[in-house]
Parts: sequence; C-alpha cells; structure tokens
Amino acid sequence: MFDRFILQQNRLYLNKLDINAIRIFRFAFAVTLSVLLAFGLGWPLSIILPVFTIVFLKAPAPCPSFKVSLSIIVMTMAYLLAGFMISLVFVRYPLVMLVINSLLIFLIFYRSLKSENMLATLFALIGVLVIPLMMQTSQNMAMLVMTGLIFAVTAALLLVWLAFTVFPDPDLTHSETHSEKMPELTLPVLTQQQQVNLAWQKTLMVLPVLILFFTFNLSGQLLTLIFIALLAMSPGLSEGISAGKFMIIGNTLGGLYAMMFYELLVMVPMFGFFISLTLLVSLLLAKQIFQGNAVSSALHGSAATTLFLLIGTGTMPFGGDEVDDKFYIRIFLVILATLYIVFAFALINGFRRDRD
Repeated sequence: MFDRFILQQNRLYLNKLDINAIRIFRFAFAVTLSVLLAFGLGWPLSIILPVFTIVFLKAPAPCPSFKVSLSIIVMTMAYLLAGFMISLVFVRYPLVMLVINSLLIFLIFYRSLKSENMLATLFALIGVLVIPLMMQTSQNMAMLVMTGLIFAVTAALLLVWLAFTVFPDPDLTHSETHSEKMPELTLPVLTQQQQVNLAWQKTLMVLPVLILFFTFNLSGQLLTLIFIALLAMSPGLSEGISAGKFMIIGNTLGGLYAMMFYELLVMVPMFGFFISLTLLVSLLLAKQIFQGNAVSSALHGSAATTLFLLIGTGTMPFGGDEVDDKFYIRIFLVILATLYIVFAFALINGFRRDRD
C-alpha cells in the first residue's frame, strides 16, 4: 500500500516535468545502476551490461512490452546456441567453421533488415562473432561468454523496465508505455534484392576482421570485436561517408571522454567516486542526447556507448603504467575500428555501384 502511494506521488511529480527531462533521469538512473551491478557482481562479460542498457535507452522510445522483451531474449539465445554448437562441432576445421559462421552472419544482417527486431539481431551478431573466437581458447570459456551475454541482455531489459517504472513517461496509457515496437531507429524501406545486397555488403565488411581475429587468436581484444558488431549494425552506415563521418566523430568523442573519465579515476581510485562520476557523466550525456539538436544527439549517443565500453575494459585496477598503456591502446583500436567500418563499407558499396 505504501509502495503504491509512493509510486503515485512519483508519477504526479513527473507529470510536471518535460518528457525529455524524464528521459534524462531515466537514462542516468539505469546506466548508473547497470555499472554498479556490473562491477559489483562481476559475472563473465558483465562489463557489457552498461553498453546494452545504453543501446536500449538512448533512443527516445517507449518501454518494450513483455512480448518484445521475451522475443529479444529467445532470439538471442537461439543464435548464441547455434553459434556455440557450430563452433563445438567444427572447432577442429576452422575453414569450415568460418564459412558456416559467414553464412550465419549474413542471415543475421538479412533478418535485421527484414524485421524490427534490431536489438535481438545485434546481440545475436555479437554472440556469433565472439563465441567461435573463445572456442579456440576453450569450450568452458565459450560457454561462460554465451551465458554471460544472455545474462547481460536479460539484466539490461530488467533495468529498462525498472527505469520506466521509476521514471514513467507522463500521462501515457499502458499500451503507449509498453510498445510492441522495438526502441530503435526507423529503417528505410528496401526491396528484397536490396536487403540481400546490403546484407552481403555488411558480411564482406565484417569478414576480414573475423579472419584476422581467428588467424591470430586475438581473444584478448574481445571487446574490440563487440564494438565492431555494434558499428556494423548501425542503421546510418548504409547512408555513406556523409553519415559515416558522424560515427567517426562520435566514437572519437567517446574516446576523449573515456580518457578524462579514466584519469579522474586514477586520481581518486575509490569505487564510490567511480559510481558518483558515472552518475554525473550519464546525466551530462543524456542531456545532450535528449535535449540537444539532432547532430549533438547522434554524436553523444555514439560517444556514450564508446565511453562505457572503454571504461569497462580499463578501470580495474586504477592506474599503473601497464594498465594505462592497455587502456589507451584500446582507445586507439576503437577509433581504428570505426575508421575501418566506415571506409570498408563505403569501398564495398562503391565497388558494387560501379558494377551496376
């Protein structure tokens, strides 16, 4: 009874706020809580939880319904399990595994263009890229990564629901606040042949990176591969260099923010300060995402993802020459990955247009 009274009073107060102000508080609340859980509990691949939470909340969209949330989890589990089983069977035949994974990656890109389930296909792509790589290290490691990804997706969805409960949109009905549509950007309408062509282009773009990681067993750069998956699924990628430059600027901005964030943590290496700084930075980023102009919103949306991906890989322990070097190398790799994805896609797309 008391809890219901508190929620009613909270809604009355929030109804007086601008909807963008509510989105700012919701974003900061969920991201800070995700960082607290990820670093407090520390399950395998827990540091990806804040990134998944940002992916859900950086678009100004309603809360996904239970049906949509369940479909995300089920589809993610299905692709991850398929990737795990293929890797398990063909781990001794890397060329065969590479061909099958390439076809699976094409299927994921194709489905992302045919349906609104963009987030589920994003998580599936991450799993299909990462799990075979970890299988080269050990079966147990691949299993830990698979379960860690599933747990992170589920936890991110629960955090989104909690954030919408604490900070609901003002004066909206249940059907409006629990949308059957995915919280993602609207994609341009493409013919079936255009969808097939675009899916193959994205597959060809990712394939050299996958071969590189497989050949040199770069399991230590796992989050770089995850970042490449995030970039490859970006809806604006198909719009060419003009849109790609915003990806480059946004992710470079995220790298700069990560440097400042990290240096502050080195000066004050305390977990309480880490969480407080996360809350402050989340509020500042959310203000630019939801109250800035279209360019600022796009840039800071990309910057937020990059920032927390980098911070997740370089904050524990704080400082030290070796840790500092590794952290700044990761920033360089993230910026390099962004440049590769943008220019590789532009090159492949230009080559196809010349043939046509």
